[in-house]
Amino acid sequence: MNDEEEKKVNTVDELPDDPLQMPPPYWRGGGAIFQLVDALRELEGLLQRLLFVHTQTDTELEEYYEKYPDLDESDSALEEFANIVDELNELEHRVKMKGELACLMSAIKAEEDINRFCVFNLYKEIAEPIEKLSSPEKLLVASAAVGKPGVRQTFVFEGIRSLFSWRNAFAHGHCVDRTTKSLRHNHLIRPVEYPGVPSVLKEVCELVGAFLRISDYLHKISLNSYTSGREIEVEIVRESLKKIACYHFDGNNYVYDIMVTGSEQRKITRALHAIISSGDAEKMAQLESILTTLDATHNEILRMEFGFDGKGQCDRSAIMKAVNLSPRQFAKERSIALTRLAVAADLSAKDTP
Repeated sequence: MNDEEEKKVNTVDELPDDPLQMPPPYWRGGGAIFQLVDALRELEGLLQRLLFVHTQTDTELEEYYEKYPDLDESDSALEEFANIVDELNELEHRVKMKGELACLMSAIKAEEDINRFCVFNLYKEIAEPIEKLSSPEKLLVASAAVGKPGVRQTFVFEGIRSLFSWRNAFAHGHCVDRTTKSLRHNHLIRPVEYPGVPSVLKEVCELVGAFLRISDYLHKISLNSYTSGREIEVEIVRESLKKIACYHFDGNNYVYDIMVTGSEQRKITRALHAIISSGDAEKMAQLESILTTLDATHNEILRMEFGFDGKGQCDRSAIMKAVNLSPRQFAKERSIALTRLAVAADLSAKDTP
C-alpha cells in the first residue's frame, strides 16, 4: 500500500475541523453543471434553427393570409395553417423546455457551490449548524464568516434570491411566471400573456447570469485554494450564455421579430462585405433576389449600407435620414434586416476574418 492510499479518508470522523487542512478525496458534485452545459449548448443550436424556421414561417403565413384574407375556418384551410406553423411551434416548445432546464440547473449548481464553499472555507462548528438554512441565508453567514459582510446589498445576493424563488416555484409544481401565494390564482387564473420564447430566454439570461455572479463571488472570497480556482465547465457556461444573449426579440411572446446583435451580427456583416468585395456574380444575384423579399425599410437600409445599387456605401446618418428613423429605431430595424438577410442567404453560421 502506497502513501497516497494510506492517507485516503474513508469516514467523516477522519476529516479535520479546519477546512484549510482538508485532504483528498475532494468534493463530489451532483452533476448539475453538466446538465447546465448540455442545456445551453442545445439552446444555441435550437436558436440557430429558430432563425431560419421563424423567417420561413413568416413568409409562408403572408402567402396564407393572401390566399385566405377572410380567415377561412374550413377544415382544409385550418389544416394548411397547421402545416405551416407546426415546426415553429415544436421548436418554440423545445426552446422553452431547454431554457427552463438551464434555469433549474443553475439554481441547483449555485446551491452546490455554496455548500462546497462552506465545507472548504468554514470551520466545522460554523458549517454544520448552518446546513439547514436556505441558500441565500447560508451565503450571508458564510460570507461574513470569511470576513466579507454586507453581501445582502449586492447584485450577488439579489441574484441568489431570484434563482431560489424561481427554483422553489418550479420544484413545487407552480407556474414560475406569477406569484405562488395563492394556488387558485397561480394555477386557475389566466395570465395576461403566457410565457414564450422571448420571456423564457430573458429569464435564462437573468438566472444563468445570476449563477455566474454567485460562482465568481465565491471564487473571489475563498480562503481555500481548492475553491478559489476557475472551473472549466463554468467558463463554458459563460461563453454559451454570451452567444445566447446575442438573440434579441421585438414584439411579444406570440408575435415577434428575431434579431441578432453583438458578435453574431458582426459575423453577418463581415460575411456580407466579403461577398460584395469578391465580385461573385452568382452570390450577388442571390442577395439581390433576397432583398426584394424584404419590406421597403429593411431593403433600403441594406442597399444603402452595403452599396448594393453600385452607388457606394452610405454612412448611418445618411441612412437614418433617408428612412426617417431615430438612432434607436434604426439600430432595431437594421438588426432585423441583417438577421433576415443572413437567414435567407445562409450567412448566420459563416464568419470571415
